[in-house]
Amino acid sequence: MKPTWRWWNCQLSAPAAKSRRNWVEGPGFRTELNLKGVIRAFRNSGVTLVHRLNLRDYYGVLLRICRNRSRLVDRHYPAPSSVSMGQPRHHSVKIIEQCSISPPPDSVPPTSIPLTFFDLPWFYLHPIQRIFFYELPQPTTTNQILQTVVPTLKHPLSLTLQHFFPFAGNILVPLHPGNFPHILYSDGDSVSFTVAESHEDFNYFVANAPTHLRDLNLLAPVFPSPLTTQDGGKLLPLMAVQITVLPNYGFSMCVGFNHVVADGRAFHHFIKFWASVCRTRGEDMESVKESLQLPLHNRDAIEDWRGLKLVFLEELSSSFTKIVKSFGILVDIPSNKVRFTFTLSREQVEKIKKWIYLECKKRD
Repeated sequence: MKPTWRWWNCQLSAPAAKSRRNWVEGPGFRTELNLKGVIRAFRNSGVTLVHRLNLRDYYGVLLRICRNRSRLVDRHYPAPSSVSMGQPRHHSVKIIEQCSISPPPDSVPPTSIPLTFFDLPWFYLHPIQRIFFYELPQPTTTNQILQTVVPTLKHPLSLTLQHFFPFAGNILVPLHPGNFPHILYSDGDSVSFTVAESHEDFNYFVANAPTHLRDLNLLAPVFPSPLTTQDGGKLLPLMAVQITVLPNYGFSMCVGFNHVVADGRAFHHFIKFWASVCRTRGEDMESVKESLQLPLHNRDAIEDWRGLKLVFLEELSSSFTKIVKSFGILVDIPSNKVRFTFTLSREQVEKIKKWIYLECKKRD
């Protein structure tokens, strides 16, 4: 199976020259916050930039952008008139199976992982969603995929979670403000795994044309509701997976995860490891471990000289209740929101790199 990867970080928008806004994606999908956006936020707030940004100020602005994302989003920004938007297809998805995938029994001890000041600003954001489309070499029925493909994903996922166990854990949001939120893994914790079926055209999702968010959102997993601990704290799940069978074409795999538990690099490390275990069907874990490094979960290695963690916790403490209440709530996706795939040639990429180099040289 050769995967066709749909890049979810592209949003249809007008030319950049017409937009001087701080851009944050709509609810339910990935929020793109980068250094350029933070610099613009500095400028808009009247702060003078120096050659080296103060780390505390940088993350302070980042935290305010996350918390106020609904105010910063231009939700009705028009798409280029040259692109035909069309209307959502309103296809339906049938849930076939819902289960939970855990690491092998007794393979991971109960573990608590503290959050760093790098993690805390992402508390405000909805789960990130990554979707992969797999086109099978020949027409395949739903039953065939359920009998052949799905089992080869479940068992390797369990073996992978043994080493990436924080994804199977939860964020513990304590009841009392004096206690810090942290990632908690307990024996039996799991990842929600959903298998569904859609009769939508496979090519509609993977073509280089606008795809409505309402249609794509049906391929995304729904997170389980938060659990309550004995002392009143809340446990927020960190990952959910949905496999959607597209009969006679293939299937999609959408993985939703909380940015607090991993950034993009850590997530793709997880995906590569899972794919490698699938390739060996879980029968040769030693070769997988030799080809890919095991993850490091010790976040105590990150030192906080400036005391940023306490600053962010003070900002977050008043919002914990709101974050927990809004967790997992399905957001109504506007009908005029689409995703678009942009294909760049090697020559175009080289031109972009050259332009960036020249711009940086001008500013030195």
